Amino acid sequence: MIKTGCCAGAAALLGLFVTGALAQGQNPSGTAYDRMIEGICRQYAVALPGLPAASTFNQCMRERHCYAVPGATGYHCDPPGPEVWHGGGL
Repeated sequence: MIKTGCCAGAAALLGLFVTGALAQGQNPSGTAYDRMIEGICRQYAVALPGLPAASTFNQCMRERHCYAVPGATGYHCDPPGPEVWHGGGL
């Protein structure tokens, strides 16, 4: 199935950043990666009219394994691992 709209754009942008960093042998974890994911999720949340931005942002961050750091103002995102196929239909 072909994705359309802002979701596909955000997913493509994230894919380009992550695959580019991994291809260059860089570790995508750390504050720059965390801020990038946070920025993408904020843009995604405001791009979806009719949905609450806060809950959309929180869902986006959870799906990318990011969580608020206690006692800090930022987030920590676990770096992506290898892609895994869990079976199922196409």
